[in-house]
Parts: sequence; C-alpha cells; structure tokens
Amino acid sequence: MSHVFLSYSRSDRRLLDQVRDDLRTSGVEVWSDRRLGLGGSWIAEISAAIGDARAVLLLATPAALASRWVMREVEAAQLLGKPIVPLLAEGSRFGDLPAGLAGINGVDLADGYEESMKVVVGAFANVEPASEGEKFPATLPVLLLLTAADTLAKVVTEVARSVGLAVVRPDPSAADVLEIAAGAHVMVIDGRLPVDCGFLAGYVAGKGGRVVCVTEPSGRGSRWTGVRFCGRDVVELEREICVAAFLPVLGRA
Repeated sequence: MSHVFLSYSRSDRRLLDQVRDDLRTSGVEVWSDRRLGLGGSWIAEISAAIGDARAVLLLATPAALASRWVMREVEAAQLLGKPIVPLLAEGSRFGDLPAGLAGINGVDLADGYEESMKVVVGAFANVEPASEGEKFPATLPVLLLLTAADTLAKVVTEVARSVGLAVVRPDPSAADVLEIAAGAHVMVIDGRLPVDCGFLAGYVAGKGGRVVCVTEPSGRGSRWTGVRFCGRDVVELEREICVAAFLPVLGRA
C-alpha cells in the first residue's frame, strides 16, 4: 500500500471530506478512519494504516491540535519516521503547532484553498512510496503487564482498554509468559518487581514491541535494553501506553 494517512479531528469532517476527495481526484491515494471496517480492532487498523503510509497529512485545525487522539497519531508517525505535512486551517497558525512539529514546513489554507492544495499534491508527489512490508495484525493488540501492585494494574488496565488494548497480567515466572510476550504489542513492567524481566523486555523490544518500565525517578537507568522509563506519574504513564497503542508491531511470528 502507498497511501497518505489523514489525521484529523472528528469535528472537522466536512474539511476532511473535501481534502480527501480533492487528493483522490489528483491521483493521491488517501486513508482516513472513515475506511474502518466493522467488527475489527479500530486501534489495530489505524496503527497498521500509519505503518503502511508513505506520509501523514495533519489537518491542523484548532480542534485537531487540541485532540489527544490526533496528537498520538502524530507521535506514532514521528516515531516511525513518516513525513508529516501540517495543513493549517480554521485559523490555526504555525506557532500553534506542538513542539514536536516545530520547524516542519506546511501549508496554510488561509493562502487560498486551491493554491494550497496544489502545493499539498506536489509535496506528496515527491515522497517516495513506502515499500511493501509486513502486514499488521487486525486482532486486538495485547498489553503484557508485569506487576505485583494491584493499584498500578488498575490504572494500566483502564488506560489500555480506553485505546483498544487487551491486558494480560501473568506471573512473570509462569511457564507461558514467553508465549504471551511473543504476541505482545506493548509491555509494561513494574520496576520494583523482584523478578528479573530483562530477557522478556529484550524479547518484546526485539520483535518490535514497545516496552515501558514504570519506576521511581531515582531508579531510572539502562538496566534493560530497549526500555522506555517513565515515573509513577499517571499522566506520563498514560501517554506512554497510548502512544504505544498506535504503533504497529513488526516482526511477529
């Protein structure tokens, strides 16, 4: 697949429809969540679409820039190295873009819709199509949770379910934990566990999964390879899990 992923706020559907139709008329293949199938995992389909995209067009309206879901799509695209083109609309200015997009050249519809869309079409004509690669799972992604703390488990479970992740919480020493890790999209480890989870962390990270270690600030370090550390702050933990949910997982058996 060689499409452009459209990231937008649901309150801007009219603009989405117009931009999508004009891009298609110009020969640009596009994908938006209006193409989601019924009965499947919407988070898996969106992450797959981002992973397969040649580029991402952000409909950067005030509503989109205020949307945590849109920002998670953008963060996932950045982590995957996808080109991102902001399309400013509804009064947004370049100074309104998040810090992660600072310095990225975009297009402002205030300069005129038709002329702006010509620039957008030209930008995507110069982006190399993504090579045919791994196809991503359409089943509900799994979050492997390793913790002995019920309070932490409750927080992680609530956040994971809100973004379409299925939580599996085995005993770290269980015989089937490696099998679970092989299919894990995300792994969250409690840094205070007495059991050494280094091998499991490396295994999940090596297969393309996202690994997050929840630990006290004083416990940060390079104890495990391929692990992102976050403190026990709920907002930081929520962000790590939600960004991970939007990332496709490569290398699954």
